Amino acid sequence: MSRVSKWELAFGGMILAISATLVLAMGHYGQRIEQRRLGDLALTVAAAIDAADVAALARTTRPADYVGTERFDAVRSALGKVRRAISDARFVYIVAPHHGQWRFLADGEAPGSRDYSPPGQVYDGNVQGFDAVLKSGLPYIEPPSADQWGVWVSGEAPIRDPSTGKIVAVLGIDVDARVWMGHVAAYRWTGSGISLLFIAIALIFAVGRRRQNRHVNALERLQDRTRQIMEAAAVGLVTINDRGIIESFNPEAERIFGYARDEVVGRNVGLLMPGPERAAHDAHIARYLRTGESHVLGQPGREMSGVRKNGDIFPLELGVSRMSMEGRSSFIASIQDITARKAAEESMRQVQKMETLGQLTGGVAHDFNNMLMAMQMNLEVVAERVAGDPEATAAMKAAQRAIARGAELTDRLLAFSRKQPLQPKVTNVNDVVRDTMRLLGRTLERSVEVTTDLAEDLWPVEIDPGQLANAMVNLAVNARDAMPGGGLLSIKTGNVSLDQAYAERQKEVQAGDYATIAVTDTGEGMTASVRERAFDPFFTTKPVGKGSGLGLSMVYGFVKQSGGHVTIESSEGAGTTVTLFFPRTALPMATVAREPAVTVPRARGETILLLEDDPDVRASVHRSLLRFGYKVHVASDGPEALRLIETGLEPDLLLADVVLPMGLSGPDVSRAVKARVPRCRTLFMSGYTDNTVIHHGRLDPGVILLTKPFPREPLALKIREALDTGA
Repeated sequence: MSRVSKWELAFGGMILAISATLVLAMGHYGQRIEQRRLGDLALTVAAAIDAADVAALARTTRPADYVGTERFDAVRSALGKVRRAISDARFVYIVAPHHGQWRFLADGEAPGSRDYSPPGQVYDGNVQGFDAVLKSGLPYIEPPSADQWGVWVSGEAPIRDPSTGKIVAVLGIDVDARVWMGHVAAYRWTGSGISLLFIAIALIFAVGRRRQNRHVNALERLQDRTRQIMEAAAVGLVTINDRGIIESFNPEAERIFGYARDEVVGRNVGLLMPGPERAAHDAHIARYLRTGESHVLGQPGREMSGVRKNGDIFPLELGVSRMSMEGRSSFIASIQDITARKAAEESMRQVQKMETLGQLTGGVAHDFNNMLMAMQMNLEVVAERVAGDPEATAAMKAAQRAIARGAELTDRLLAFSRKQPLQPKVTNVNDVVRDTMRLLGRTLERSVEVTTDLAEDLWPVEIDPGQLANAMVNLAVNARDAMPGGGLLSIKTGNVSLDQAYAERQKEVQAGDYATIAVTDTGEGMTASVRERAFDPFFTTKPVGKGSGLGLSMVYGFVKQSGGHVTIESSEGAGTTVTLFFPRTALPMATVAREPAVTVPRARGETILLLEDDPDVRASVHRSLLRFGYKVHVASDGPEALRLIETGLEPDLLLADVVLPMGLSGPDVSRAVKARVPRCRTLFMSGYTDNTVIHHGRLDPGVILLTKPFPREPLALKIREALDTGA
């Protein structure tokens, strides 16, 4: 065997240097991609948390002052949802600087678990990353570190006070370092395989034909090793030539796109792209080869869209590198499916939208219902005065119907935003369906045939039966409108058990047993775009004046507030099925006695303290109380009411609005009055309670509430109920 020449040694050394550089570059490239991904994930989660809530918590020096508040619960709930939504996340938490230390502000773990870090606990780990985020305002990635829970990589991102722009806290998310390092290793191994391939080719070229057979065998073994590396990679790897033809397709790419390798190798990579990007792809490659200009090469973490074999378009993260051999360019693309991450981001946006809508709805409901209340009670007085005038009486009735429609509008808004006061009880859904269908006889057209299929062994549920009846009416009316030429309306009840896999694919759904109501029509059906927006408030496909767009949104809000789930199955021209899922209850069914009709009760010498901030409502209710025969004292806010008590007033009943000015709510005043006058009862009235006497969609135990607007008769009955039962 002849000795290796100096030229061959020099050439071999150059190839080895290039190969080592490529391995290092691929490892560095992979690490940069993973750091960028984790940093972007931390920034995305930090942006999804309500910064105003975090800033308010950070300004509160003692955790005892904010633990259990609505802001704290909202932040902790958001962290928990992120923790559950990201598969490789182990811990999600927020820390804030406090007198030179970093203390936990909120944690995504469940309170009481061994992994839970309570608010105020000093973070006893390495705080270098937190200090770096506070100083630079940029995300920070801590290298892998081991502790009692395992080996983790931490991503940290700043949270700024919206009012000052100052960083007040840092969000941390710890992910499994084994997965993280596995991703980085995949890039390094890919670089190693490509480097080895270069070395093999160089050796074959340098040594010559006399060693060709031996080195061909070595090259085949090396290529097999490269294939193994590609097949073991945790990311999708696709290589294409300079004409855009797919040359290799690893198993992860098969899983992501749904194609087998043999179905795509030899075909243009545009097969994996949506139409607009597919048409321009070949031109992009030609321009890059001609000019060297590219918007993709060297851009790690670029978000694009891909197309699966079944036609579904999904979001992906793409990184592209170029390889060149013997003057021929090839490209290797690393692909990650980010559908789950996008779904988590969308879920957070939906939560924020619901919270914003709830705040807006509450303000509108409070003021609007007060106006309706004043109009209704004053119209009742006017109606008595004009009882002998047919024209004036008709006008009064029309005005009262308009007030009822206005009250219904606010009820539907509160239902969608899950702010309505529910009065749940153990209910047999079949009974509500039967009663509702009997009432709908005059509402549905003669051309609409109604059939029911009610399960005999239907599980009991704990819901508000009145609101369920309203939901059934809305669904039936929508079905009627979807069948202008007549058709079949079918209502079916049944039992179903939702498993954990189903719950993980849906938003705000718990696995378990549910009783279901499916309402099906044979009408026009919905397009995909209409179906996606069907539950949005004020969205309607009906002509102007034919619908408010709140029917389905009210149904959605009621079901969600009841802890349930709702789905729509529809396609254009094939009808629609809306299915309501209500969680099964283990509570016994209560026997409800039918109440006899009663006359409007009057006073028995009692004294009432009326507390209402709206002057028109206060005057109207005051007038009605005097007509019932009660002694009445009036206050416009909490401090004024308490001053009356301090002067010696001992009322039998406090009739109070829930939401009041001057820093004291109706329940606050009720507790203060009860402390001074123990025998005093309380009756609340409100057009919107702001979660003051309603929690988790239900009235607090022992609370009697009149929802504005209400006529005089219910007021008299509720006053008597509060006085006589001592509720």
